[in-house]
Order: sequence, then C-alpha cells, then structure tokens
Amino acid sequence: MSRDFSFGRDVFGRALAIQNLLWGIGQPFAGAIADRFGGLRVICVGAWLYAAGLIVMRYSETPLALNLGAGVLIGFGPSGCSFNLVLSASRRRSLALLRIRPGRVNLKPTRV
Repeated sequence: MSRDFSFGRDVFGRALAIQNLLWGIGQPFAGAIADRFGGLRVICVGAWLYAAGLIVMRYSETPLALNLGAGVLIGFGPSGCSFNLVLSASRRRSLALLRIRPGRVNLKPTRV
C-alpha cells in the first residue's frame, strides 16, 4: 500500500493510533452492552466490525479510507470481540459450575 498509493508512515501510524484509542474507548461500552443484551451478540457484532474493517482496509485508496478501515472499524471491532468479553463470559460460566465457599473450593460441578 505504501508503494502503490504513496502513503507514508504517518498515515499508517495515524490509523493504528486511532485503532488503539478506539479499542480502549469502546471496551466499557461493549461491556455495558454485553451486560444488557448478552455477550454472544456483542462478540458477533465485534467480529463483523473487525471483518468489515479488514475489507475496507484492503480496498482503501485514500488515507481517509485507511483511517476508517484500519482505525475506526478495526478499533471498535476488538473492543467487542477481544479477550475482555470472552474472559468475562467464560469466567461467569465456570464460576456458575463450581461451588465456592469461603476458605475452600469444591470442584464438583453443581446444577445451575
């Protein structure tokens, strides 16, 4: 892309900076939406945003399109489908299957 469209390092740097900022900004909102509507839906939407960002980044011919694809869409995508929601969803499930008492953990699964 740099050679074909004569994008400099600053264009890629700006896109990745936007991506990291929006990933951090979007995580609390993704968590709140996951609490309200369920983690699986938010993870699916995040995966679709990430995939759409990759497609927009692939076909971007201007710096604005690259910032939209690699910055905005790929920035908001992982905030909805990365480890923050996956770990919280798996932790809820595993804690629900274990009987935890103060001082000791019973590793026999319980009925929920």
